[in-house]
Amino acid sequence: MKNYSVLKNWTLKPILDDEMMSENFSLVTVYIDKISEPRHTSRIIQDLNSVCPIPSLLYLKRVSKQGVILNVSGDDTAEMCLDKLKNKGLDVTGLSCSPEKISVPACAPKTRRQYEEASKCWPCNFHEDKYLERC
Repeated sequence: MKNYSVLKNWTLKPILDDEMMSENFSLVTVYIDKISEPRHTSRIIQDLNSVCPIPSLLYLKRVSKQGVILNVSGDDTAEMCLDKLKNKGLDVTGLSCSPEKISVPACAPKTRRQYEEASKCWPCNFHEDKYLERC
């Protein structure tokens, strides 16, 4: 009975990984290009998804007001990135053909706060985990 009275006063608190609590997130650099003719947006996205899928960034929306994600930048220059896409069969009609580098979140947001911060860089898909948010 003595142990029961001690346990009765305990309060359990979840211990979450720092990754869950942090508003900071790592970034990855990608090439984007502006869509000069909005009527081609749907075709451009379909073509990019077939010739240059980016499985590591599926949580990001491929297109935003800033432009469309072409590819993750490596050692390529903007011109090399565009040339590689053309060689793979991408029809660049509707693109401005002047890619630029920007930084986007390198991993999917796990909490509402992370989502709000990540969305400042680039629009993300997010499915809130109600249990995690309560914790």
